[in-house]
Amino acid sequence: MRLGIDFGTTRTIVAVADRGNYPVASFENNHGDFQEWVPSLIAIRGNERRYGFDAAAVTQDPEWTFYRSFKRFLSHASPNGTIFGIPVFLLLREFFTSLRSALENRSNIHIDEPLEAAIGVPANSNSNQRFLTMEGFRSGGFTVVGLLDEPAAAGIEYAHAYRNKDMNRKRENLLVYDLGGGTFDCSVIRLSDAGHSVLWSSGISKLGGDDFDSILFEMAEAAGLADQDRLLEVCRIAKERLNPNSRKILLTLGNREIAIPVDEFYKRSQSLIDRTMEVVESTVARIGGEETISCVYVCGGASEFPPVARTLRTRFGRRVRKSAYAHAAAAIGLAIAADSRSDLQLERGFTRNFGVWRESEGGRAAYFDTLFTKGSSLPARQVRRYHPAHNIGHFRYLECDEIDATLRPTGDIAPWDEILFAFDPQFKHTANPASVQPMNPDASPLVEEVYDCDENGIIQVTVRNVNEDYECHYSLRRSGN
Repeated sequence: MRLGIDFGTTRTIVAVADRGNYPVASFENNHGDFQEWVPSLIAIRGNERRYGFDAAAVTQDPEWTFYRSFKRFLSHASPNGTIFGIPVFLLLREFFTSLRSALENRSNIHIDEPLEAAIGVPANSNSNQRFLTMEGFRSGGFTVVGLLDEPAAAGIEYAHAYRNKDMNRKRENLLVYDLGGGTFDCSVIRLSDAGHSVLWSSGISKLGGDDFDSILFEMAEAAGLADQDRLLEVCRIAKERLNPNSRKILLTLGNREIAIPVDEFYKRSQSLIDRTMEVVESTVARIGGEETISCVYVCGGASEFPPVARTLRTRFGRRVRKSAYAHAAAAIGLAIAADSRSDLQLERGFTRNFGVWRESEGGRAAYFDTLFTKGSSLPARQVRRYHPAHNIGHFRYLECDEIDATLRPTGDIAPWDEILFAFDPQFKHTANPASVQPMNPDASPLVEEVYDCDENGIIQVTVRNVNEDYECHYSLRRSGN
């Protein structure tokens, strides 16, 4: 059985590839009603943990502590790190195991083994997050058949739904505005009869529906409501019920009820929407201007927030099209990508620049060597060969949004792993920064670095002393706790 799974910040959604149809799975919740998502929720009491619906069942029990939006922590987690004091791999394995159990015992779909899934990640997610997400699904009992950026998956859903109607028109570039519970992604996708390619992606790793909830929570607290866990959930539910005709937000907690003017809430939220529009404008400029955009496709659960549609329509007018399945567009697109019968092809590329700092002028200066440029195609390989100026190489990797005119990283910069490799064989088992000494480049060995990035954005490097024929292999990850 082939699935598309959108592991979301607040909700995880599953779509099924079923003979050319891609229905969204429904799950029976704790009240006996059906809903099209599993809550991305953890409850902890001592050494006991519950996930998803099981966690939701004890939300009123004061002995349990609740953690929402744990997906946000993956952007800075390392494979050996922890989230909420739990080893990250253990947390992910348990959550995805609970998701599999919900599919088997709570959903309206008939399970056929094996469960093969295309899974989604934010467009600006780093190698750590991609690796952790893939391994979490695998350890939870899923066979991962593909990993796609979430806005690219939404683009696949758009192409499947509209290409027969729209391909006769000049509809080459699709801008996907994907505002989820915890992240914002913006991608431009070029459509064609044979498939489509991602031209450019950008985003904000920590901006989404959670942040609008927090604004409403602060307004409610100022008005006299208390009890953080329960009040935040009350605010989230109230926000999701808003529509363009809403005038007041009624919040009830215990015996207290307050009314917050919708206009005031929207006014305080606008700065967050403006930040997403700054990314949109930068992306549009990058691919050649507004005239290259045929459609602005709006998806993601938080895109249901009324000021979002209003802001986009003010800017782009009739170019804006909202997905009929805004909350599930990525999951449906992932199911299409997973479907062996589908003829849609996707060409993917790097969403950020990746490189390493190197020394020059005998160690008196440094420059940034961009190994993989933003927008270049995946998979990819780069090779560097040189005679080093020191006996030990200290490699400092990073990723960034932009490269400036002086070829240095700028914008949002994130450090990755640092590795040591002994160019001098006598230090190959004891390499450390204190042992670094100059070498005569004319007499130093030939060193080769081979960088491979697979179709999922996972980067590995092999550093080799060619003369002595020994090497070390590293899987590179973003630095984190």
